[in-house]
Amino acid sequence: MAAWVLLLRGVGGRAQVPPRLLRAALAASGFGFVAVQGQTGNAVVTSDLGRDGVRDLAAGTCRREIGFGKDIHAVAAADWDALVAGNPFPEAAGRPPTLHAAILGAEPDPARVAALRALGDGSDGIELRGRVAYLHAPQGFARSRIATRFDRGIGVPATARSWATVLRLHALLDRARAAEAA
Repeated sequence: MAAWVLLLRGVGGRAQVPPRLLRAALAASGFGFVAVQGQTGNAVVTSDLGRDGVRDLAAGTCRREIGFGKDIHAVAAADWDALVAGNPFPEAAGRPPTLHAAILGAEPDPARVAALRALGDGSDGIELRGRVAYLHAPQGFARSRIATRFDRGIGVPATARSWATVLRLHALLDRARAAEAA
């Protein structure tokens, strides 16, 4: 079985997904290993299905069992490994709140990326690596014009996670791979 990261878009604030309910629903739907990371709408699962099958099964399960109907992104373990290794802002890795990785649902228009980049004040930045946008905001996300305008500015479905969350999910992937190897 392959390991996958599931990212439920828009969890937080009014949209809550209880972790116990999410874990139970995903396990009952046929996923192998299932771990949920806090109340963040993040999970790691194993499955023999491909990306579309994993996403569709998770989305159907969440809609039916939890009432959650927003986008779900499924990221293969190897792609998550590459996301972590490909961080273009290594100086920010020691300050996780200043760095986020956004999973993109499609390739964004380069003009939109350039427009976002132009909003920077010289200390913040955005870099793309495939379908991942890395957002660095050393003065904080609330003060970064790139970060505060990212969702509308990028022009494609996206869901972002702090670098601390990225690393916690990476650790859960290691647990999933170890469980599958045992």
